[in-house]
Amino acid sequence: MESESPEPMDESAECKLEIVAEEKCPLESLATLGVTDLDPQRACTSSLARNGEAAEAMAINVDIGSKVMSPPDPSADQPPFKKSGSVLDEDEGYFDENLRKRNKIGKVPAHNFSAVKSPPDQLATTNAKSSPVGCTAKRQSGISNEFSVSSSQISKIRQYWHVGEQQIQNRLEESLKLEYFRSMYGNDDASQTAEAMLRKESLRKVKGINRTAKLDRKLTEKALREKNSTHRLSKFRRKLPAFGLRTEILDKIKQSQVILIKGETGSGKTTQIPQYILEDVSLRGEGSSCRILCTQPRRISAISLAKRVAEERCEPIGQSVGYQVRLNAVKPRNQGGSIMFCTTGIVLAFMLSDPLLREYSHLVLDEIHERDVITDLLLAIIRMVLPYRKDLRAILMSATLTAETFSAYFNNCPMVEIRGITFPVREYYLEDILLELNDDTFDVLKMNPADVVEYFHMISRYLPEIENKYPKKVLNALRRPETECKQHTLLVNLLHHISSSQPEGAILVFLPTIDQITMIHHMIYEHPMLKEIDLVVHMLHSKLSGKEQRQVFVKPPHGTRKIILATNIAESSITIDDVVYVINTGRHMINVMLGNTCGLVEQWISKSNEVQRKGRAGRVQEGICYHLYSRGRMRTFPENVPPEILRIVLDEVIMQIKVLRLGAVRTFMNRLLDKPSDEVIDTSLHLLARMKVIDHDQHLTPLGFQLAQLQMHPTVGKMVLLGCIFGCVDPIASIAATLSYKDAFVKPKNSKEDEKAIGIRKWFSDDTSSDHIMLANVITRWQSERNPQWFCNRNMLNLETLKHLQQDKDVMCQHLYQRQIVASDDCKAPVNNVNAANQDLLNGIIAAGLCTNVVRLTKINGFAYRWCMDKKPVSLDNMSVNAKQSFMQSRYMVYQHLLNFKTNLLICTTTVVNPLALFFFGDNTCAKKKSAKRMEITIGGEFGFSCDLATYRLIEDLRQAFEGLLTRKLALPSPIDWSSEDGALLRAIVELLTNIEQ
Repeated sequence: MESESPEPMDESAECKLEIVAEEKCPLESLATLGVTDLDPQRACTSSLARNGEAAEAMAINVDIGSKVMSPPDPSADQPPFKKSGSVLDEDEGYFDENLRKRNKIGKVPAHNFSAVKSPPDQLATTNAKSSPVGCTAKRQSGISNEFSVSSSQISKIRQYWHVGEQQIQNRLEESLKLEYFRSMYGNDDASQTAEAMLRKESLRKVKGINRTAKLDRKLTEKALREKNSTHRLSKFRRKLPAFGLRTEILDKIKQSQVILIKGETGSGKTTQIPQYILEDVSLRGEGSSCRILCTQPRRISAISLAKRVAEERCEPIGQSVGYQVRLNAVKPRNQGGSIMFCTTGIVLAFMLSDPLLREYSHLVLDEIHERDVITDLLLAIIRMVLPYRKDLRAILMSATLTAETFSAYFNNCPMVEIRGITFPVREYYLEDILLELNDDTFDVLKMNPADVVEYFHMISRYLPEIENKYPKKVLNALRRPETECKQHTLLVNLLHHISSSQPEGAILVFLPTIDQITMIHHMIYEHPMLKEIDLVVHMLHSKLSGKEQRQVFVKPPHGTRKIILATNIAESSITIDDVVYVINTGRHMINVMLGNTCGLVEQWISKSNEVQRKGRAGRVQEGICYHLYSRGRMRTFPENVPPEILRIVLDEVIMQIKVLRLGAVRTFMNRLLDKPSDEVIDTSLHLLARMKVIDHDQHLTPLGFQLAQLQMHPTVGKMVLLGCIFGCVDPIASIAATLSYKDAFVKPKNSKEDEKAIGIRKWFSDDTSSDHIMLANVITRWQSERNPQWFCNRNMLNLETLKHLQQDKDVMCQHLYQRQIVASDDCKAPVNNVNAANQDLLNGIIAAGLCTNVVRLTKINGFAYRWCMDKKPVSLDNMSVNAKQSFMQSRYMVYQHLLNFKTNLLICTTTVVNPLALFFFGDNTCAKKKSAKRMEITIGGEFGFSCDLATYRLIEDLRQAFEGLLTRKLALPSPIDWSSEDGALLRAIVELLTNIEQ
């Protein structure tokens, strides 16, 4: 549920284009793409993306009449296709008919590396001649809608495993009868209301806050010293606007269970109010009874605020002040008298074991105006909890623009408004900038016709108002639609203007995507005049490590201009004190629902976003904000961005509702500040049912319950659980850790580094056609290095991120071990990794997790092949190992993230998968007889393929048996015994997935 826009710095899993959304799409007919022999050394690195444009997958030109394929682009550095094979029907192509099967077990081991420790230097260019480690020659078969397993192979698999259907059914029924099974997954509580659960919880005796007389005296003495302190930070605190309202705020907290504080930028509300509460209670001699929990939407905010408050209290962090974010915590003392900052997701994790938060006396919810989905969910839960915790005080903090909405939601709770300390900020819009720079240079960019029409409609209404205020050159420039599109050249020229003519002060630039940040960063240092100025340029986005992010707070030497290129992470939650100038491009990326999928879309900001961005200037002196859009465009902005919960698929929200035992989904949704539509709720429930996370009664299945405990997206969590079942813990844990946080690659700063990065990724992929396996290989090879820092520098990797990912893996494996799902708490233990080197099995597990996120290679207009979703062409991220590939092992690909630009859909983190894996692990499969000996199979509601009756019976037998095994192992967890009957079944499935003939 996290992304660059709503959750840019938190534990989201992101890709290089700021994507952290999960997408689903129906399958089209299953078949396999084949291409004639290619030089594998060239094919692995050919057709690399150039000029930063998104790579498009596999467009094969076919001349139907002459039966001759057109030659490939010479610049791709690849041999021409051979002319073997025959032309197939319209949905098929021109392919070699001598295909062999995909790699056997161990042929290209995904987790077994050669002695080569780093990619050859030649891989840094698009004409690289050396192949990645593990690259092997492949031959592909003709496209076919049929596949089969030979009779000898069927006999072999049956020898591995044979259990009668009735025996399978009996075993499953026995498991379902266990009372432990029902109580574990809450099915007994599924029909009860949230109120009934909370009432029952309030009667349960649990450890609360214990007062300590010794600590009370210590805190009282400290509070008295602070009251009379002449320390510079104490003086600074007394000058903040919040200090003048200190008594009023504390009185309202004593009188009301909920209070709303409207605070402007610089008011001190976030850092001061928790301290006021602790100091007030301490002066009354009751300090040890006070435990304050303060939420922040982003991890960088929680950490930086905790350090700031500890500094103001003249003590090291970890005494009365601490923080807890995912995989990183410095907690305050346990006895009480403490303030802990954390992310909103951490609070939900606390409520799994203690729904009433009885270990805390005060809950401070900050930045609630951002309306991310977790904050809205937490607000609804706290509103339900308060009647059962009369002693709990909730302090809500919001920007002034939307505060009244929250007050009404909490029964018109009292409000206190704190004015901020800000200097005046002058605003310039695009027409003013064009006039000041005397520059109308805009980059050429192909525009969507609908956007052109909308622009002319908007600007034609605005121009008559200003025709007497600006010269014709400016008016003519505004008539051009490209003024709102690619403004990179104008932006860099504006940076030069500010740096060369304006007084000292940092410049903060808001950009929508990481790619645009990288491009502007490169253009700054290429600018003939800017590069002569003493500059320090920082990037601020979610791909950076915490250490790199914190560099933006460091003030440069006198005479050096600091420029910060940031996504909307800098819009709120963090404050960079030396910013005087803001450049606002007016765009951001937000999560939206795309059909039954969810992805990031670039959109105009709202008026409240504009106010927040403008407020970043003027913290230390009079500031200036440059808006790179006209006043006419600003008038079209909405007042606020719609809450995230109204824009996205709610699969994760529903799982949280279920695991927190909050009653029926629709009933709880009615309690939210803004209720999602019934259509969105239905779509989300359907997606969870397709993934077998909930049953037809909307109860969590054993799979759903275990997924909810993992605290990661269902698609990723499903991979983890299947990896445990099949003995692939280490590679799948590496994949899950990376997707849940971020990959370890350093973002390239220019086109030359782009080419090098692509080559490195392809080398790490070991010719697996999988970004997922490539990510696992990165961690595995790093762990084997004697000189990790050298390895990271050579391969454009961030050492701090790799250490974080390893820590995440360790925590994940310990959790799985504690739940008895794996046999060892060591990810790399041999007992956990029986099949870790089986590439086909790994691809099958990835396909199982992403079986609702599928694209298919489809012929467009009877001419070229393109990857398509719902018959709409999609492009691949240019950093994907599958981008611009000269051949594919299959016509089917699963993807992790989706980005919707105005001109195309872009998918990221992809894996080419065998259609059999989609059939075996997929949902909504049905079959009917095509003839006496053939079966026609449908997957996901679409026509699939046919196979012989014996193959179908084998697959169905294995599918049914595996569903029973999965239910048992997740309901009553225990590690797999590979010498048992269960082990025999799993070996048979592995053999099937590895040796299918197409």
